[in-house]
Amino acid sequence: MDKKIAHLGFIQNIITRMGNNSFLIKGWAFTIVLALVSLNEKSLQVSYFLPYFVILFFWMFDSYFLTQERLFRKLYQKVIEEENTTFLMDVGSVKLSDYAKAMFSATLGFFYGGMFVFTLITHDGTKIAQIYNFLINKPFTFC
Repeated sequence: MDKKIAHLGFIQNIITRMGNNSFLIKGWAFTIVLALVSLNEKSLQVSYFLPYFVILFFWMFDSYFLTQERLFRKLYQKVIEEENTTFLMDVGSVKLSDYAKAMFSATLGFFYGGMFVFTLITHDGTKIAQIYNFLINKPFTFC
């Protein structure tokens, strides 16, 4: 029984580390994207697509850690159900569908999707304002 508790402790430490990595990645993504958007506002002309590539990169990286965390949670349940502990940490192979589920989960989808929308609005803010002013100030005609 002590071996099983030790094994579960090892797995729990890995799960905790994956969660911490995910939290740090979100912080870095937010900081870098905000810096790139503000540099673009200051007319330092950072590449237009660079913030979007950064968002996509961190979104994929964060999805990897969430996928690994889910696999280790499955391993944790498997070890609980086993009679004998072998201290194996093999979580199996990662399927593309598991990765896609993690990438488009509610937590990652809202965070990175929201960051994408924020970047789109701030990058194209002047264009959106021009379109809005055009629509509001344009006289309405039927023909």
